[in-house]
Amino acid sequence: MTKLLSPEMARREISLAWDVGNDGESVLMDRGQMEQVFINVIKNDLPKRLLGTGVKAVVPELLENPAQRRHVEDFMASYKQMNKDNADMLTLLGLTLADTADAVLRNVKNPDDAAAVRAFLETSVIRSVQTIRWSKTRHVGMTADDVAILEYRNGRWTKADPIQ
Repeated sequence: MTKLLSPEMARREISLAWDVGNDGESVLMDRGQMEQVFINVIKNDLPKRLLGTGVKAVVPELLENPAQRRHVEDFMASYKQMNKDNADMLTLLGLTLADTADAVLRNVKNPDDAAAVRAFLETSVIRSVQTIRWSKTRHVGMTADDVAILEYRNGRWTKADPIQ
């Protein structure tokens, strides 16, 4: 049986699950728990399968666009060299913020003009770890096509095998 953990349940449930011992079940985390710091805490007592929902960029091989894949791989390599740790999903989402800010600063004549920034974001495509598209009615930026079910194994996140 697979357990689903929401961010609200994560602190209590994950602590409880590891405190009482691993029962061999799979644990499915949401993106909030996919931080490397969390993995470092539980790495010596991992469940049989540790699954999570995350942006495909966490596993660069899942990215079809070669330029995006290269952007992510270069960032991950420099991050690991500088921090001696793997970049996690929250770090990659931070990169999307930096790439968005870079696009605004390069393309909006007056970045202090909130209306101009909004118009730019709602009509432009931001190339980052994933392609980000906003519109006048949709401010999420990514779609379900940008997300995958991932599995932590051999010290890194990979595309998950089917659940049986």
